[in-house]
Amino acid sequence: MALYLNTSTGALGAEIDKLTFMAGCWAGPFGDQVNQEMWMRPAAGTMMGLARNLKGDRTTFIEFTLINEENGVLGMTVQLKLAGEKTRFTVQRLRAGEVIFENPVHDFPQRILYRAQGKNRLFARVEGVAKGKAMSEEFPMKRVSCQ
Repeated sequence: MALYLNTSTGALGAEIDKLTFMAGCWAGPFGDQVNQEMWMRPAAGTMMGLARNLKGDRTTFIEFTLINEENGVLGMTVQLKLAGEKTRFTVQRLRAGEVIFENPVHDFPQRILYRAQGKNRLFARVEGVAKGKAMSEEFPMKRVSCQ
């Protein structure tokens, strides 16, 4: 995959393979729930992820994610629920062990961050403004079995 130019910042990005740090199965606390994410390794220019939140014996949230290049720009398409609306976020920063996706016109979040914390921990954060107030949610996760 070719390098891309982030036209909003002029910063040079890197290939989707730099996101390998996200690959695997992850879980961590989210308030009184458990957040689980599963990311496939990058292959053929795509990376796919699934997420869900569990509260007791109930699933409270489901998200499907595709990371790929569109029109020369690496980005993440997020779809809530199976038939939900899709939202595109583009890479604003990509460096070893960290990626930030942004969509400044989305209601919330406008920014999604993933950061490796060693080999067995992954930190995710969504942030932005909702109803005129700055908000964020953090998802500290550890590597878990995919079984």
